[in-house]
Amino acid sequence: MSGADGGLLRASRKDVLKIVENGKEKVLRGDYSGKVEKVDAELLKGLLKLGVVPVIAPVALSRENELVTMDADRGAAAVAGALGAERLIIFTDVDGFFRNFPNGLVKEIHGSGELEDALAVATGGMKKKLLAAREALAAGVGEVVLANARRERPLDNALHGEKRTVIRK
Repeated sequence: MSGADGGLLRASRKDVLKIVENGKEKVLRGDYSGKVEKVDAELLKGLLKLGVVPVIAPVALSRENELVTMDADRGAAAVAGALGAERLIIFTDVDGFFRNFPNGLVKEIHGSGELEDALAVATGGMKKKLLAAREALAAGVGEVVLANARRERPLDNALHGEKRTVIRK
């Protein structure tokens, strides 16, 4: 299902998107990406009560009932917070957050200070994953785990492995 189904996810569309291209900052207008503003937790809880585990595509509805795409990890953070989840697992193609990739796997990040330090040095997709982690923790999620989806038994690794990053308040 998508976040637009049944009004599960409501989002605001970003008016502009700032990017850096060839060292220069550019502003893109007319982008359809957005940020989740509301999650219908009761709809999700009803599905879970029926034994349905929803897989949610990162598409929401705007206030104008237009489709809005969003970052999947940040959408997952909003859903986890709305459900009062103890843990959010964000899978990626590396073992977690590295201070100096491919060396320096950071196994634990504690507190907002350490998380802000990590955000200051993160780049690309990892920066968005750390932003999602920050949003999930702010929404009440107990911990966020960044783990490699390509490892053998990726869920076991995310829950108990050595090759992951665990982020807590």
